[in-house]
Amino acid sequence: MIGLVKDEYPEYSVSVLTNGSLLADPAVRTELARADRVIPTLSTASQATFERIHRPHPSLRIDGIIAGMAELRRTYSGALWLEVFVVPGLNTSAEELAALRNAIDRIGPDQVQLNTLDRPAPEGWVRAASVAELERVGVLLGRPGTKIVARDDRAPGVPVAGTEAVERIRATLGRRPSTVDDLVRTTGLSGGEVVKILGVLEREGLVEQHRGTRGVFYSCCQVHEIPGEYA
Repeated sequence: MIGLVKDEYPEYSVSVLTNGSLLADPAVRTELARADRVIPTLSTASQATFERIHRPHPSLRIDGIIAGMAELRRTYSGALWLEVFVVPGLNTSAEELAALRNAIDRIGPDQVQLNTLDRPAPEGWVRAASVAELERVGVLLGRPGTKIVARDDRAPGVPVAGTEAVERIRATLGRRPSTVDDLVRTTGLSGGEVVKILGVLEREGLVEQHRGTRGVFYSCCQVHEIPGEYA
């Protein structure tokens, strides 16, 4: 897929978001070579914490994943951005962050991005890190250019109406629960358009809402035909 895009649409850049679990495989690293940007997730250097956060297949070892990331950096000429998902009380201790810092130094990414929970979690004990907690993590990781991922960027939008706008919202909700503000940022639609379409979809039984720490979230609840009119 990367090769197809680069060959047929050279004006586009290719970014690959990955959990990094297959980067120990040389064939995977070879196939990533033509991507403009690879963004793997690394939230811990501890096997126990890795299992707690990610619930990986039993065959996956975090030390092997880190080695794969380091090898990718050695051979890959594109941009390597590393995402660290911060879970307060789990991967935020001084010991955890010291080990993570060593792993990041070993990998040598171009940028480290700090992220945290922004939608309802599958487990009630998981909470989002505050800005102060994220800043502390950044200081302890001690890597220049570490960035706290902000949520204030709205996706550049183009005017869309009717079914196209509905499909854009449904596609987004099919990937992740979102608030109205999230949908405005990710779809490029106006707040009024988003609210109107969500109302129709909710009446049709296509989406449902529930409350999270950041407000009301919408998610897809079942599959139906898309109604034809959203006037």
